Amino acid sequence: MFRNSFIWIVVIFILSLTCLESLYASSPITTIVSHRGGRVDWSHTNNIIAHSRYGRDGFYDLWIMYPDGSGAKCLTCNNPVISPLHNGQPAWHPNGRYIVFQSQDPRFPHSKKIDYAYTQPGHGLHNNLWLTDKDGRNFYQLTKTKRGEAVLHPCFSPDGTKLLWSQKVGKDKLDWAIMVADFVEHPEPHLENRKSFQPAGRVWYEAHEFSQDGSKILCTIASGDRPYYNYDIWEMDISTQRLKQLTHTSDIWDEHAHYSPDGRKISWVSSKGYPYNPEKWGSSLKTELWVMRSDGSNKTKITHFNEPGYPEYNTERIIMSDNSWAPDGKRIIATIVSPNKGRKSTRIVMIDIEKALSASNIYR
Repeated sequence: MFRNSFIWIVVIFILSLTCLESLYASSPITTIVSHRGGRVDWSHTNNIIAHSRYGRDGFYDLWIMYPDGSGAKCLTCNNPVISPLHNGQPAWHPNGRYIVFQSQDPRFPHSKKIDYAYTQPGHGLHNNLWLTDKDGRNFYQLTKTKRGEAVLHPCFSPDGTKLLWSQKVGKDKLDWAIMVADFVEHPEPHLENRKSFQPAGRVWYEAHEFSQDGSKILCTIASGDRPYYNYDIWEMDISTQRLKQLTHTSDIWDEHAHYSPDGRKISWVSSKGYPYNPEKWGSSLKTELWVMRSDGSNKTKITHFNEPGYPEYNTERIIMSDNSWAPDGKRIIATIVSPNKGRKSTRIVMIDIEKALSASNIYR
């Protein structure tokens, strides 16, 4: 009798978890694509998504999968050609043949604490830029950082001839620069004519994406002398280094901006509406996906993971991070994490923009 009751309790518990997960996954606007994953980039050429994934060994690896989550394949796991440490932050070449990514340099000393906080792809300390083909058969090192340097967020220009990233270039932790170089395929892939830009002075920059014509870039700039303060989205004209500020909120965290396929909109993540403490951002920050016109007008919140009453609401505090547009411009794939549960709680979600806007009007 007791044994049967215990079995039924276990069954009901498992079913309840399944129902809750199913309810969350089948929100009117979001679908869970993967339960593990970091920065995402959607190849419009071959319809494959590249992403980082946090492993049981405590390091990120480079993975690819189809938009529905099927066909997942690791390109750097147990691969003797590449570093056994962190590998992530991928971005596709527009021809769909190459993926550029960050790889932690094993030459430099490191520890479990350093690897968790600083050498992981989101911070980029002692990372280099590497290139691989879409099958992970060939690897090419593109940069060679010095001790204390870091790289972040590589991205190709729409014509594939330029590579954009941000790099720590000085000793100060906020001394970063926007980097642009020519990408040359022959005799083997490499970079030439590297240029460094610091249009707002010696501050922290995070490069995000080229415009459709390759003349401008989107980036996050921290216009201050303290980390995690004054994050805003900016657009820079490459030829003149002239900056255009698209968000104007010193007390709000704005990051991860990307142009829509037609160039008319920009998606980004923002903490607007959720106060946070920059000194303790890891325990207070909440962000959602927003969309604005490319000129910075008509800013609209797309998701509401942190707001009770909305269909995608999650009781855990949610940070949304990097995102990437679908080829048709109607969906966005993005990464969310429950920081209180750690990196293993990371999910990759697909967001239907039209349904999200409709839900916002209904549940507002």
